[in-house]
Amino acid sequence: METAIRRDTAPSQVAELLGIASADQTVIRARHMYDGDRLVQLADSYVPVDVAEAASIESPDPGLGGIISRMRDAGFEQTEAIEEITLYAATSVEAEAFGVEVGSNLLQITHTGYTKTGRAVEVTVHRPSPGWVLRYSPPIS
Repeated sequence: METAIRRDTAPSQVAELLGIASADQTVIRARHMYDGDRLVQLADSYVPVDVAEAASIESPDPGLGGIISRMRDAGFEQTEAIEEITLYAATSVEAEAFGVEVGSNLLQITHTGYTKTGRAVEVTVHRPSPGWVLRYSPPIS
């Protein structure tokens, strides 16, 4: 995995999920995930600056349990997650990264983690390579 960390504004949909203004800065952890030499996923995590600073997650290796564990340690434990799965048309960036045609349908999984008070403290936009199978087991009652 390769991780690049920076502070910047989030896309408007992500800012809305985080409950922040579109001009507000977030800490962005942009990851490229590989299976050997093959890129299998692009995943960008957006975290409000106050949460990122409290949890000390601006280093490439956040330690055992990753950023969710660091958030918990800092008092921002995630007690609920909502994931939205959509299809989107590959941009030139994804087309080149995944070896597909521009406009090809790809999956996007938007994961939003909430604390028990209902605050969104993390949004991760996962863009898996073609061929992924998602398998869920939702509770029936």
